[in-house]
Amino acid sequence: MAPIRQALSQSECLHSDESGVRAEGSLRWLHVVSTAKWTLYSLHDKRGFEGMSASGILPGFEGWVVHDGLEWYQQFSDCRHALCNAHHLRELRFIVEQYQQTWAEDLFTLLLDMKQQVEQGPVSPEAQQQAEAEYTRLLQLGWDSNPEVLPSGKRGRPKRSPPQNLLRRLSDYRHQVLAFWQHPGVPFDNNQAERDLRMIKVRQKISGTFRSLQAAHLFCHLRSWLSTLHKQGIGIFDALCSAFANRPVLLPTP
Repeated sequence: MAPIRQALSQSECLHSDESGVRAEGSLRWLHVVSTAKWTLYSLHDKRGFEGMSASGILPGFEGWVVHDGLEWYQQFSDCRHALCNAHHLRELRFIVEQYQQTWAEDLFTLLLDMKQQVEQGPVSPEAQQQAEAEYTRLLQLGWDSNPEVLPSGKRGRPKRSPPQNLLRRLSDYRHQVLAFWQHPGVPFDNNQAERDLRMIKVRQKISGTFRSLQAAHLFCHLRSWLSTLHKQGIGIFDALCSAFANRPVLLPTP
C-alpha cells in the first residue's frame, strides 16, 4: 500500500468521495481518494471530516481536490478545492423540470459550453471573461426568481428551497465551481471517484454486508491494490495467482 499512498500524496489533483456500507451490522463509510492511475479505499465509522482524514492523504495535501461539495471537505485548508459540476448539472436539470425556471436551463447550457471550450484547447482571456460575466448574470436572474426570504423551519432554523440552496453554493463557492475553467488541468467533474466507488456498490448488491470490520478493512486494502493494478494495465488475474503463490506483484514506486 505504501506506493499508493505516496503517489496520491504527491499528485497535483485528487478525486474524493464516500459511500455507506454495512459492516458488523452497522452503517460505516467507505472513503475513496483516487486519480486515473491510483486508488485508495479506507473504512471509517463516520462520514465527515474525521472519516475523510482517516486515509492520511487529505490532511496536509496541497494540490487540488475534486469533490461533491459536502461541507466537511472545506475544513481541509491546505488544499485547493474544485466542486463536481456533474452534480450541479443534475440539480439544474431538476430545477428546470420541477420549477420551470429558465435561468437554470441557460446555466446548464453555459457550463456544458465552457466544458467543451476547455476540452478543445486554451481559452482566450476575452472568452473567459465573457463566460464568467454570463455566469454572474444568470446567478442574478436565479436570485431574482428565488429571493432569499427564508421562512423558519423546525426549531427556528432557516429553510431554503432547492433553487436557493443551489444558488447559494454556486455563489459562495464560485471559484470552486469554475476551477476547471480558470485553471487548466482541473477536471470538470468528480466522475473518477464515482467510478471507483461503483464496484463497491455492485459488491454490496451481490454479497451484502461485511460480517466483520476486519474483513471490511482487508477488502479495502485488496480492492485498492486491484483497482490500481487495473488502472496501470497490469493483469489482475495473473496478479492474484502470483499473490497466492507468495510472489505478489509490487506496484512501482512513484
